[in-house]
Amino acid sequence: SYLCPADFTSISSLISVDELESALSDIPGTKVVILDTCHSGGFIGKGGMIISEEGLVSFNDEVINAFSQAEYKGLLTTNQYKVLASCHYHQSSWGIYPTVPGAFDPYGVFTMGLCEGCGYYGNYPADNNIDNKVSLQEAYLYVRDWVVKFIVQYPYLNVIQDVQVYPNSQL
Repeated sequence: SYLCPADFTSISSLISVDELESALSDIPGTKVVILDTCHSGGFIGKGGMIISEEGLVSFNDEVINAFSQAEYKGLLTTNQYKVLASCHYHQSSWGIYPTVPGAFDPYGVFTMGLCEGCGYYGNYPADNNIDNKVSLQEAYLYVRDWVVKFIVQYPYLNVIQDVQVYPNSQL
């Protein structure tokens, strides 16, 4: 399983879940991993490649194993990692691009909702309990609802995107 970075140039620039865990493992405390990528963890098909449902299920299982208490692997245990992902394993993570170049900067639907909820415009609308902090739960709920409102506002785009959070037992 691999993440495809925005500056992807070759296969060697892909990042495996193991590499991500290794890079984050030296950081003390709880790590919050935010993924705005297709297929709930960063797998992006190349060119016209068609990814089977079985392949996506397999990929999702690998990501879940890595981001859960997969004791046999020892990766990203529940106590150290919290994950907010832009969509489910079988969905694309949508971005909006201007029809007129330069009309606005392109943005990911998930990222725009997250930025807005976490203070991009100066206030913190995701801060439901008004403690001047945005918890993972508050960010998840705000972004989830923001994406749903976007989908309702622009039904002709046929966006299907369900924000995911791990662990979801906090909700």
